Amino acid sequence: MSHSDHPSISIAANVKRRSHRNEAISFLVVHALMCEDGGFVYLLIRYIDFDSEQIDGDHLHFSLDEALVNAEHEFGVQSSDWFALTALQAERVYRSIGS
Repeated sequence: MSHSDHPSISIAANVKRRSHRNEAISFLVVHALMCEDGGFVYLLIRYIDFDSEQIDGDHLHFSLDEALVNAEHEFGVQSSDWFALTALQAERVYRSIGS
């Protein structure tokens, strides 16, 4: 199944709060990955710099809610801070994770 064969969810937010553990992180993306059973898991990707595709790391969540709660707790991102990526940005995320 190719990327264009299924819906993709990619939302992003600028980091609101940094600590010594995440001081380099400036941008977050939550990207939905389709499982073989048709369900989704959600990858929370931490970017040092989104434009240059400098990724710090990621974490897999089993629900969108879980990913959003993690982003709020770790980075101060509120539900109103999230926005949809453009199709071009979402495609770049998709390519960078190799899904």
